Amino acid sequence: MTATLYAVPFTTTIGKPPQFQPPVMLRHADGTPFHAHSRTVVVPYDWNNDGFEDILLSTENYPNPYHRGIELFINNKNWQFIRTEDQEILRLNELITAHHDVKLEFASLTGSPQPDLIVWTDPGIKCFSRPFLKLDPPKFSVKSIANHK
Repeated sequence: MTATLYAVPFTTTIGKPPQFQPPVMLRHADGTPFHAHSRTVVVPYDWNNDGFEDILLSTENYPNPYHRGIELFINNKNWQFIRTEDQEILRLNELITAHHDVKLEFASLTGSPQPDLIVWTDPGIKCFSRPFLKLDPPKFSVKSIANHK
C-alpha cells in the first residue's frame, strides 16, 4: 500500500492558535508526486541549515529509485519540498543493510556540531556522524590472492 504525502505549513504566534495553510504535496525533482510506503516515518529536520525545516522520510530499503531507506526533501523556503539526491543520504543508504522498515532519529552522540543520525531496523541499531558520511568511501584494489593451505 502506498500513499501520497503532504506537508501542512503553519505559522505560530505566542498566545494564539497556529494558522494553518493549505496542504502542499511532496514531489520528486521532476514535479511528480512522491508516493510513500504505508510504514513511512516523517522526520522534520533543517538538513541544510538554512532556517527552514526539511523533511527526511524513513521507509523500506529497496534498491530502486522509489523506495530507499532514507529520503530527503529540501524545503525551498516556500513550503515546497523537493526530493534531493544528497551525497550524505546516498552514502547512508549504501551503509544500511536492512531490507525492511528503516527508522531514523537525530541525537548528539559524538560531540559533532551537527547531530548524528541513528538508524534502526531488524538487524539492530547503527549510528552515523554527518562528518563520516561526507567522507569518500575507502578505495582499494587487490593485486593478487595467495593460495594458503
